[in-house]
Amino acid sequence: VEQVCWLPRAVYLLALLAVIIVFCAPSTVSLVDLGTGTPRLYGAMSCYSAPSLAIYTTLLPVCALLLQYSAAPVLALLTLQLLSTSRVAEGRSVAFKVMLCHVIAVQYFYTTGHQAAVQQFDWNAAFVGFTSHPYHIVPVCMIALRTLMSFVLVGLFLPTIVLQSPPPSKTAQEVDLGDPENTAQLRFYIDRTLLSSTLHSLLHSSVALILFKCVLACAACFIHRRHLMIWNIFTPRMIIEMCFSACSTVFLLFIVLLLERTDSVLRKEFSKISKEK
Repeated sequence: VEQVCWLPRAVYLLALLAVIIVFCAPSTVSLVDLGTGTPRLYGAMSCYSAPSLAIYTTLLPVCALLLQYSAAPVLALLTLQLLSTSRVAEGRSVAFKVMLCHVIAVQYFYTTGHQAAVQQFDWNAAFVGFTSHPYHIVPVCMIALRTLMSFVLVGLFLPTIVLQSPPPSKTAQEVDLGDPENTAQLRFYIDRTLLSSTLHSLLHSSVALILFKCVLACAACFIHRRHLMIWNIFTPRMIIEMCFSACSTVFLLFIVLLLERTDSVLRKEFSKISKEK
């Protein structure tokens, strides 16, 4: 049994190391001088969303293990839907993109077999790759990831959708850093206020949506306070909604912190390149 458990444990460990490395060193662009006089910039189209996409890709095998073979193909459908959404939502407001991503997250929360009730949680996820746990933190994290899987994955894909930019008109990644029309996501590097305003809109829209859902859950409990199923349906729904809102807020702050970290690393890299020239 222990030999069978080593493969999932190795996947968990490698995924954790990858997330730490991506967060500590989210280097996403490289400037290569081929001797033609014009350096080529690689990675400009997704320089800000690439770290979160890397974490998204890293967590897919972990999520597939927790879902097990019967529900794991849902992750492929989720990825395809998110890729389609990034194209469909191009040019729309940040609030519209946030709302669309939230609908997708809720959709796949139920698609993966969850219900808004504690007894419907998949407690077996805590023992995928383990026969016992000496500490409680590991099973808690595994059950939390299994339950909030759709929100975590959609949240990691959110920067790609929110920061979606038209591709540069120049070919072969030969871009001018002074031309915002040909730098895709590097326009957020060129105009620092654009990144700040986008992140503020992301936070405001997300928090407003989370608070609106909490208000609706509380209102449902108040309206049905004399209902026979108040303690079986409406109260657990409200409690779970509050927990989901708290977890979503913390994870949203992680996404914003990752974007800020990426912006800091990009500025240091381009400052170093400018000094070398």
